[in-house]
Amino acid sequence: MDALYSSGVRFAEMLQAGPPWLERFWLSVTFLADPKCIFIVFFPLAYFLDRKVGVAVLWSGLVSEWLNIVAKWLLFGERPFWWVYESGLSSKEKVLLRQFPVSCETGPGSPSGHCMITGAALWPIVTALTALASRHSTS
Repeated sequence: MDALYSSGVRFAEMLQAGPPWLERFWLSVTFLADPKCIFIVFFPLAYFLDRKVGVAVLWSGLVSEWLNIVAKWLLFGERPFWWVYESGLSSKEKVLLRQFPVSCETGPGSPSGHCMITGAALWPIVTALTALASRHSTS
């Protein structure tokens, strides 16, 4: 598991070493992928456009939130920023990993709620959009 965490830290370092404008982009993506945005932004918008899709977004968000909490209890995965110091990797080699207010959470970090909950909750929206596009497409 340490190899997986180490590669995650290297990937995070690579993303943080990119151009400054890219940092703002990733922070905004992280903000929009936050599970609370599902209930504050995406659910009301989907419900306004189509009630059936809105209810599906709400239920899939709630169920995936619950499943994510259960999975975190079972797996108790580390957060990359904290794992670097707990594992001793920072004392063995130089690690240039910066902390942001968004990443300053405590508790288990794996599986990622940003990925799991947002992916599951946005699935009904993507399905509705593809069905709408296929109805209006000639091919």
